Amino acid sequence: MKIRNGFVANSSTSSFVLVGFDATGIFEIDDNFYEMVEKHGLDFIYNESSGRLVLGREVYWWSSDEWIILEEIDINVPIEVLQQKRGQLDIDSPIKLYVGMR
Repeated sequence: MKIRNGFVANSSTSSFVLVGFDATGIFEIDDNFYEMVEKHGLDFIYNESSGRLVLGREVYWWSSDEWIILEEIDINVPIEVLQQKRGQLDIDSPIKLYVGMR
């Protein structure tokens, strides 16, 4: 599981692509949250300054040092799985493609 937690100040940059859903304001980021994420096999992106939280599956990650393909997947597979996870967690936000960098 890859965890993106806020901004890290250093000389390198990294980018990500995540298929997931917005869960801002739904969970408190504590030990129970980390256990829940692990149990459901989810990745997450959390921005401490804005409080924005996105849960899902990270499908690509790039660092200034190299390009890393975490997995090549049929986009329908994680969407179906994420729809189930979203229902189990009682979240109704839409599934989207999130692209960003830190």
